[in-house]
Amino acid sequence: MRTPRCYCVRSWGARRVIEAAASKRSSAAVASLIVFAQGCAAPITQVGSVTQEQIAVEQLKQQQLVIQSSFEQQQRLSDVAGPLLQAAAPICGDAVALRMGIRAMNRPAFPQAYREPARALGFSDTLQLVGVDRGSPAERAGLLMGDRVLSVNGEPLPLGDGAAAAFSDRARRSTGRVALSVLRDSAVRTAFVQRDTVCDYEVTTVRNDTLNAVSDGKRVVVFSSMMRFVGDDDELAAVVGHEIAHNAMHHIDSKMKNALMAGFFGLLLDVAAATQGLNTQGSYTREFAAAGAMVFSQDFEREADYVGINIMAAAGRNPAAAARLWRRMAQESPGSIKLATTHPTTAERFVRLDQYQKEIATRLAGGQPLRLALKNGQQSAPLYAVHSVPADVTMAHRTVAAGPEPNLGVAKTTTAPAKVVGSESRGDSRTALTGTSSRSDRGQSQIAANAATGTTPRPTGRVPQSDDRVALAVIGAPLSDSAEAAAVEAFAVGKNFVDRHDWSLAEEWLKKALRLDGSVAEYHATLGEVEMVLAKWEEAEAEYTAASLIDVGNAQYRAQILEARRRKKR
Repeated sequence: MRTPRCYCVRSWGARRVIEAAASKRSSAAVASLIVFAQGCAAPITQVGSVTQEQIAVEQLKQQQLVIQSSFEQQQRLSDVAGPLLQAAAPICGDAVALRMGIRAMNRPAFPQAYREPARALGFSDTLQLVGVDRGSPAERAGLLMGDRVLSVNGEPLPLGDGAAAAFSDRARRSTGRVALSVLRDSAVRTAFVQRDTVCDYEVTTVRNDTLNAVSDGKRVVVFSSMMRFVGDDDELAAVVGHEIAHNAMHHIDSKMKNALMAGFFGLLLDVAAATQGLNTQGSYTREFAAAGAMVFSQDFEREADYVGINIMAAAGRNPAAAARLWRRMAQESPGSIKLATTHPTTAERFVRLDQYQKEIATRLAGGQPLRLALKNGQQSAPLYAVHSVPADVTMAHRTVAAGPEPNLGVAKTTTAPAKVVGSESRGDSRTALTGTSSRSDRGQSQIAANAATGTTPRPTGRVPQSDDRVALAVIGAPLSDSAEAAAVEAFAVGKNFVDRHDWSLAEEWLKKALRLDGSVAEYHATLGEVEMVLAKWEEAEAEYTAASLIDVGNAQYRAQILEARRRKKR
């Protein structure tokens, strides 16, 4: 058989081969077509060979990367959103909740297509922490990403499908702090999480190429395109603060009411048209409802800008980023510079936000709390002042570890030089010393103070001659009824600062209460909690030891003594 010609050099050659095969239907023409389709391409490109097994391995890897990138994006959003939700709590009304700042999943919680990649990443039927927010109560309690949650408040969690729901339900039903038992490095640890009061809005990110963020009264959703667009976390805070403001100001409810009112008038027109034999198919109702939903829409946006920039400033974010964001948005959508639709123009929003941030800077410089100017001429309750956490200061392990049992690293802390820290005494001979040291043979010490001269008490006895730190806690009854009453008042003030998470002032007032009355276990334990938050492990151990000596049967105090020692050794 004659070797067929190959027409793969030019497109007209391909057409000729096809035409020949169609008209002659000869085997030679068909052979020419086969050579064109298969043989002629070989000298030009090389496809190579891959196996289905190789493709499957790469598919699994790419799915793992999707899981990890989703966790990382949500982690970034939650790190930013947590302080905003806390700062806005005073204006969220009844829509508040207690927040730990963690997210947990197990393998059954993933979509079916991602359960095998999740298993390869180390997920099992046991619930595992996939997010620990920066500066959150969970992080302050020492929880790490990758910890496997075993129980909540001593109640074991189920395995498999019901684990995530049971975890959320038990955490919500807890009235005080939450005790979480977790498995880490083959050891069971217990973390006591004192939760923050925050606006009860879920803040999540979803994959979507639309440059937007939305809220529905209960949730805030930031699209992945917006997560990529914002220049830094301050600009992201401006976006989230704006959406939180929409929820807190009940803008969604107002839009629905406007739509219902307008839709009612549209319905009347539809009914009137029907009486004349004209079937409008509800078009007036739909059009009026849509128009009604847009009533005051620009004013809602202006109010959300004003409230949102105050929220982000109270959360420790730079309010100037809110105005800066709209200059960048104008570059992305030039038509919005002069054309206002449901939103004001980007130029107007920049000018307003720039004015707001200057007013905020003036108030903060004067030490004034941030309050919102309400429509009735009054001012709102002050927003919570939440100190931002530097991006490079975190205890959480922020990657998803691979393998069946993640080996999570714990950063070691450097111990300070030898130092003795003591609580001031009132000179009462009834005071006793409770101290902590990493050396078991440090011996006993006592506090001696001169009540008459008011000199600062100094520890007596053998002081450790090493680099160990020692902290002292004083146990003693009040000198008088008035001292006891003053201690009660000081403790109440300290507790108020604890509830507001103003830890330095809480520490100061709780110490005042203990100087007046060192006989109350709750005073020592509360100060111990604050010292744990401040990472003052030796001081926390001393206070919990004092509380345990007063309330001997309290197992929780003893557990916290061990927890403080464990953290000190890290």
